[in-house]
Amino acid sequence: TRFVERSLHRGTLDELREVIGALAPYSPDATIALHQVEQLRGICDRDGNLPGSHVHALGMLIEGLESGLG
Repeated sequence: TRFVERSLHRGTLDELREVIGALAPYSPDATIALHQVEQLRGICDRDGNLPGSHVHALGMLIEGLESGLG
């Protein structure tokens, strides 16, 4: 049996969508972030992972959310 490292970005994006979706009616920034989440979800592979070239975008999205809450 071979171990396969999986990050499952889609699960993270689903959680972000839930949180950001609740904020979107009150914040234009949240609406923009929600659109970014949807774009990233759309490019996940069938296992739920982002292509390597887009992993940084997920990190930036999370960082932006954290800084907006601080």
